[in-house]
Amino acid sequence: LFTTNENVKFENQKFLTSPINGKYDPFLIYTGSFEEIDKLLSVNRNFLSNIFAIAIVFIFCVFLYYLIFNFTFNYSKRTIARISLIGVFVFILFTPLVLNPFKKKESISKIENRKLKEKPEYRFSKEFFSEYEEYYNDNFIFRDALISMHTSLKTNIFRASPFPDKVLFGKNKFLFNNTQESYVSYSKRNLLPPDRLGMVVKTFTERKEALFNKGIKYYFGFFPNKETIYYEYLPKAMKIQIKDTISLATQLKVALAKKNFDFFDPTEQLLNAKKNSLLYLKLDTHWNNEGAYETYKSFFEYYQDLGIQPLSKNDFSIRYTNQTFGDLTKLMGTEKIYGYDESRPLFEVLNKEDTFKRLEVEDLPRLAIHTLNENIDNKQRVLFFGDSFSDNIVGFFSLHFNEVIYLRDSYNQAMVDKINPDIIIEIPVERFIYKHFPKFN
Repeated sequence: LFTTNENVKFENQKFLTSPINGKYDPFLIYTGSFEEIDKLLSVNRNFLSNIFAIAIVFIFCVFLYYLIFNFTFNYSKRTIARISLIGVFVFILFTPLVLNPFKKKESISKIENRKLKEKPEYRFSKEFFSEYEEYYNDNFIFRDALISMHTSLKTNIFRASPFPDKVLFGKNKFLFNNTQESYVSYSKRNLLPPDRLGMVVKTFTERKEALFNKGIKYYFGFFPNKETIYYEYLPKAMKIQIKDTISLATQLKVALAKKNFDFFDPTEQLLNAKKNSLLYLKLDTHWNNEGAYETYKSFFEYYQDLGIQPLSKNDFSIRYTNQTFGDLTKLMGTEKIYGYDESRPLFEVLNKEDTFKRLEVEDLPRLAIHTLNENIDNKQRVLFFGDSFSDNIVGFFSLHFNEVIYLRDSYNQAMVDKINPDIIIEIPVERFIYKHFPKFN
């Protein structure tokens, strides 16, 4: 029921993979039906696990029989109530243990959109018990249902996040990311000491010069965090965490300016544009098409040497779709919060002669996007290093270049050598800008 690409062979009931760019990249295509995949993924119930579960149930039943028929109750109502509570507590503790062997095995939590902890191999150590506790917490039966109930109660009734270390409720029906990476970014606790800042600046200036000598233009900058553009909607719990007055991106921008390095920063343009339009998604960490359009326009207006005139809004048709979820609602374990929704703009270029097409990306890293525009005179090839924020940029940047390859990666010399672009653009979102710095020992 599976077919493979040329890098995977199937011999003696085993998949044999070949390395691509030094990494193993198996690629399978499923050709069967959903009924068949259900059978393939069905749980192989271990006989010993079943025997253990049956033994636990049998012991519990014997204890219950003895309690009912051979025990004399001479206690007050208060004592009986206490014993009942203890019994309920013990029942709750043992229920997952008894029923877990019958639970369908899953590797991904659909409700939280993340990978679940895998069962660790036994070893007598402190680490094993910690790992096993994490595994058990991620895999006990009814977990998703209980999380969903808990999330629904807290979000719909109390307007509070069940996971404040991941998501927080802001003002004007905004949700904000509060994971560790986001926290150190919006709180401005990730500034670099002078020596490391100097190393970063040296790397970027030397890279730009080396690429220029090869005839390749290099542009670097960042896309602002949602917390930066909509600071006024942050909850108080986030505002009081802000430690400094400048961000890591601003620190880098100032340092690079001293070396005459043009650093792309669309913050001011977005702050002005938000007066007329919503630029970021309320229920998501990303921006919408309005925010991406304003940044696209800002980019080509800032880098006049590219000689590209950005399209105006009148060159696009804009339709709107209503959404009740985003990656932040999923982080909280829910698809919908009562009363919370948003209208998302979708841009489509009116002149069909300006459109581009997407190409196959079998020879490129995972999540890469490859576009080709044969309707323009500009024959330049662009290599774009970014992250998930770059996805909304595709519909605008690819209108102006013959070929654009978007990678979710930091600057990668191997990919530069392979693709041999005319232009390299490296723009991460603000909270991930540190991933594009040279590695420190």
